[in-house]
Order: sequence, then structure tokens, then C-alpha cells
Amino acid sequence: MKKINIFFLFSSILISKYSMGQKWNDECVGYYQMNLPSELEVAVYPINSLISPAKEPRSDYGILIQRTKKPEITFGTKSRESNLNRFQADFSEFYYEKFKVGISSKNPSVINLLEYKKNTISDYEFIAASGRQLEKRDSELFDEPLPSEMESNRVYGFLIKDYNNAFSTYELRGYTLNISSGHRLYKFWSKKDDYLDDKSQTAEN
Repeated sequence: MKKINIFFLFSSILISKYSMGQKWNDECVGYYQMNLPSELEVAVYPINSLISPAKEPRSDYGILIQRTKKPEITFGTKSRESNLNRFQADFSEFYYEKFKVGISSKNPSVINLLEYKKNTISDYEFIAASGRQLEKRDSELFDEPLPSEMESNRVYGFLIKDYNNAFSTYELRGYTLNISSGHRLYKFWSKKDDYLDDKSQTAEN
């Protein structure tokens, strides 16, 4: 195997200054073997911020456009970590080929994927409803034609596809694959395409 020094990875992995005196372990990643400090921290999405996000409503001149707090990666395990933890974790976002990968912290019990899917559908329906309200408001304010219902459905419509312990959501320009395994959620966000009207991309591979 080829060996690669950890210092080449500073752009994507942040190491605490206290790790310099720690024991280093050999880890195999694909075709490369890397020397990593044994106390290396991994940034994850706190599981509660995904399955039970905190309420954080936001309005746009009277129209509700956000209901809950958006999940953010952190070096901690709680939904509300310090700004320093969040800022450092931003450098540890992981990309695999064209996917951005999100891993949750470990849940004490088995994750109810069906309930999580219901909440995901509810979020998409809410975005569509608030988006339509914004279209109507802007049409009245700027005296412009209201986009047709068909056009609105094209922009805000979505599809759900079920797999074993997983489901994918397809939207206008991409899709997200959600996998439940080992009391964790794994999310793969696809790269956004310029146009995906028929939502023809698939998540099987």
C-alpha cells in the first residue's frame, strides 16, 4: 500500500493541537494507508438534529419559510454545540466522488426510519406550500403572471423511492439517499444538476 502523511490532509481534516503527543494508529482507506492520531475526532451530525430538529421558525414578510433548525456537523454529540466546534467541523465535510456524505452520531435505540421518512415528506410538502405562497405574493406585488400549477409542481415536486433500510428523495436538480444502519443515519447528497425535470437519476448504485 502507498503511505500518505496526515499533514497532506489538513485541508479536509482538522487535528487538535493536543493530538501531537498522542499515539498514532495505522488505518487503511481504500488504496492508501495513513498514520492517524488515536484520539482523532470525527465530525458528525447529532442524531437529534436530524430526527427531532429543534424549532426555529423563520418568516419572509409574514410567510413562514422555515419551521425547524437546519442540521449542522459538529465535533460534539448534541444539537447545540459551541460555535468553535461547528466552525472546526466545517473543515471535515466529507465528499465521495460526486456525493457529499453525512454521518450521524449513534442513537441509543434503533432509528425509526418510517417516522423519519414521514417527517422528510412533511418538510418537502411544507417547502412546496410556502414556495407557492411566495409566488402568489410576488405576483401581486410586482404585477407579474402567477406561475402555473404545473410549473410550480415542476419546481417543488419530489419523489420517494424505498429500499431495504433506506429511502431516496428526488427533487428538481438532484436526490438524497438516506440509509439507516447500526443506530446511525447516513445521508448521501448528490451533486446538483442544472436541470432534472423528470427526476430520472437513480440512487441504486
